[in-house]
Amino acid sequence: MEHPRGGALPCGGLERGIRGANQVAGLIDSKMYMAHNMFKDPVNNTPGPNHRKVIYYSSSSGFSGGDFHGTHTAGTFAGDQEPITGSIFRNGMAYKAKIAFTNLNDVWGGDLYNALLGAHNVGARVHSNSWGDDGTTQYTSDCQQIDQYSWDRENGMVAFAVTNLNSLKTPENAKSVLAVGASEQAPNQAQHGSGGAGPTSDGRRKPEVYSPGVGIWSAQNGNPNGYAQATGTSMACPSASGFGLLARQYYSEGWLRTGTANPGDGFEPSGALLRATLMNGSVDMTGIAGYPSNSEGWGRILLDNVLWFAGEQRRTIAWDIRNANGFVTGQTYTGAAISVQTSSLPLRVTMSFTDYPAQVFTNFAAVNDVDLEVVAPDGTVYRGNVFSGGQSTSGGAADIKNSTEMVILNTPEPGIYRIRVKAREINEGGRQGFALVTNGRISPASRAARN
Repeated sequence: MEHPRGGALPCGGLERGIRGANQVAGLIDSKMYMAHNMFKDPVNNTPGPNHRKVIYYSSSSGFSGGDFHGTHTAGTFAGDQEPITGSIFRNGMAYKAKIAFTNLNDVWGGDLYNALLGAHNVGARVHSNSWGDDGTTQYTSDCQQIDQYSWDRENGMVAFAVTNLNSLKTPENAKSVLAVGASEQAPNQAQHGSGGAGPTSDGRRKPEVYSPGVGIWSAQNGNPNGYAQATGTSMACPSASGFGLLARQYYSEGWLRTGTANPGDGFEPSGALLRATLMNGSVDMTGIAGYPSNSEGWGRILLDNVLWFAGEQRRTIAWDIRNANGFVTGQTYTGAAISVQTSSLPLRVTMSFTDYPAQVFTNFAAVNDVDLEVVAPDGTVYRGNVFSGGQSTSGGAADIKNSTEMVILNTPEPGIYRIRVKAREINEGGRQGFALVTNGRISPASRAARN
């Protein structure tokens, strides 16, 4: 395997108190510098359940010292200097979250499954990984272990930085990974910054999303008060993972149904729902030709596009079907219908499922096949991932490769849209669940019960 690949941006949720509270950020990287203001606990700086930031630190070489890479990514993901300095300047994306850290040196070429599980067991549900193997494009043991963890622990989401080389490598090619490329900073956020293009060797679309990764300021190793800039997909992945933690807090605190926090409406989202949410809220990067594409995937994450709040025109409705309540071959879910009020906002429908792990070194990684269809008010059927000119078009064939499918209508006809999720072929795992996220100018009366 190769060397690890080498400031957070605001969103509306931060203004409403969605800052990562009661969440745990899982991070596998080179050693993070515990003495930095972003992380240190002035009372007792030994990592553990009572530490103000780092509740878990798995490292065969202990927690002293640090490294530039791991310190920087940890700061971007969930660093918080406010308890030390009183300032939130350059804090991480989900800065109120705790951190569960694993030393990458203990994971290289080994037991990635149990590394993810160790962080999971102390509460980490979103895992950021800015490392990979630039020597292969195959579906390796790491890919299988990621997909096995994601299948076994449905509420976990694993993100990986894509290579900084020109073409996608591994393990960002795992099916259940959210593969992240790096965009430029504002005002050039629509431009590609860094990241290898897909598809995977078996034709799946990757990367899925982009996040800022150029000139990112974050915690500096060896200097408790210092900050340093860095560029690369390594810097983009922890910010995208931070978005995942903010989305998880949003669902957990019960914002979805009414756009206001209501604990009675809260639920624990699946990893598939978090992936679908981030992709649904992404926007076309106009500096990259074609949309969607194997260069930008579904575009740059814009969380404000999908986390809706009371008083906004845009609304989000989501369904989260776990495997235990999922479907077998030939079954179709027809319980989703939405009412579009006006064509003034695009309609985006995203379906994502966590596929069963494939055999190592397989030439075709897809095991189960679940397909998305959206039926418009005039009867037109739009199949997932059939696009022309940046939006969905009728016709085309069902997608048999990708575990995420999208329908986007830029100027949707007002009326009732019926959504069908088809379990076309479920070969392993018994039953297959899925997550569904819809967003647009949607009537509140169209809200269906979450199963």
